[in-house]
Amino acid sequence: MIGLIMIGAMFLSTMIGYLGVPRYIATEIQSWGMSPLMLVVVLLIFYVLLGTVMEGLGIIVMTLPITLPLAVAAGYDKVWFGIFLVIVVEMAQITPPVGFNLTVIQRLTGGQHGAHHARHHALLPHHGGLRAAHRGLPGHHRLPAGPDTRQLTEVRSPDGCGSSRNEYDPVTMTPSLLPCGDSALTVQIGESIDAEANARIIALAEAVEEAARSGDLAGVLDIVPTYRSLLVRYDPERIRAKDLGPRLLEIAARPLAAAAGRLWRIPCLYGGEVGQDLQEMARMKGLSPEELIALHSGTDYRVFMIGFAPGFAYLGGQPEILHTPRLPKPRQNIPRGAVGIGGQQGNINSVAGPSGWRFLGWTPVRSFDPARAEPFLFRAGDHIRFHPVGPEEARALEARSAAGEMIVTPEEIRA
Repeated sequence: MIGLIMIGAMFLSTMIGYLGVPRYIATEIQSWGMSPLMLVVVLLIFYVLLGTVMEGLGIIVMTLPITLPLAVAAGYDKVWFGIFLVIVVEMAQITPPVGFNLTVIQRLTGGQHGAHHARHHALLPHHGGLRAAHRGLPGHHRLPAGPDTRQLTEVRSPDGCGSSRNEYDPVTMTPSLLPCGDSALTVQIGESIDAEANARIIALAEAVEEAARSGDLAGVLDIVPTYRSLLVRYDPERIRAKDLGPRLLEIAARPLAAAAGRLWRIPCLYGGEVGQDLQEMARMKGLSPEELIALHSGTDYRVFMIGFAPGFAYLGGQPEILHTPRLPKPRQNIPRGAVGIGGQQGNINSVAGPSGWRFLGWTPVRSFDPARAEPFLFRAGDHIRFHPVGPEEARALEARSAAGEMIVTPEEIRA
């Protein structure tokens, strides 16, 4: 794009120069009798204004035949004038007027200036459609409150998404709507890890998925639920944010039925080489290793979301006594199946890799297997209970799991 701008600017500049326009303009400006200082001020204002609406290199190429003779005639060195020109133009491109102009453009186009990115996506017919998407990576984003059609007033938020004047109401849990770039919106419910907010997000994800599949909500490409928000990616050539936002809020305002959940009973070999933090955590909590194991395995964990790595389940609901800070220095290689704690969350490592979590044990259950029809074993809204197994049983289960056998099956529950 920059190359095309440069070529166009050079062509236009050459034609204007051939017609003698720069010489005529320079002569006219010189006839005003401005002092050298006043000339610099005028040029500064000129380039700042141009810098807010045009690409920097294009400005320089197009205007240099006019401004350089003026600067030289006023007694300024050509090299220093060139440096001055580049600095002023580049500064103009990163000042607030640029952000203002971009916001105006986005409003006028309905957020379509990035639509070409969406042309290559469909409604995810692969990997199980939208369901596969909302079991994927988390989108830490947020979307005005209530089922209305008010326009969004965008500002910036720390997570990179926009925000709206309608902020989240912690008392009524009214959804808020935020733009995330030019092809995504986020519905947010809540500001913290909360089972009720998470259940509503999962139910909303199911409702949006069903509306997209039935054709009632055209243009939706992806949905990604997290702890407290639902990211909705859309094709801006098929639906605009100003139309999609109210539709999402209307769906979120319905009395949505709780999505069906599942209970997984996961075998865990506590301690050993993988559960290397068991002894130290027991000491930190003033418990024996056996008491710590009983506490950990006696807890009903909720899968709040899938993210970070393929099939990686973020588990909530553990007792406060188990809340433990992560390690100050991450370990470089933690195996697949490691069962750990990080802060107030639990997890099961889906793939091997570095981690700063503290690990109590290991499970032979594969939470991610690309060879399976459904590669991710868990999904948001599921529940997990660990039960201790010995080394021999763990090895036998691992052999069966490695052979492709499903060594655990879920029990259907209501979330």
